[in-house]
Amino acid sequence: MQWAVNDLNGQWNATELEMLQRTFDRVCLWQNIPPNSLRAGRLVRYLTDQLRGGISDEGTLFENAMLLERSRSEATSFPRRGSPMRVLN
Repeated sequence: MQWAVNDLNGQWNATELEMLQRTFDRVCLWQNIPPNSLRAGRLVRYLTDQLRGGISDEGTLFENAMLLERSRSEATSFPRRGSPMRVLN
């Protein structure tokens, strides 16, 4: 997220920027997101949009971002080899 900080300076104070950085780092760690990837860029945009929208609680930002990233990773994952396929009705 460090590469995006220059664009964010002036919009938020140092405490908010530190919170965004911590949240970004935690989500990247938990979801195995490379920090300089396109997916990380989307995460930065999502987190900043959430903060602009009034969500300023670090725990809520983290939970929302984790829900978003879980749904993304589940949508792009494939069943493990040997795991049973679900029958859709």
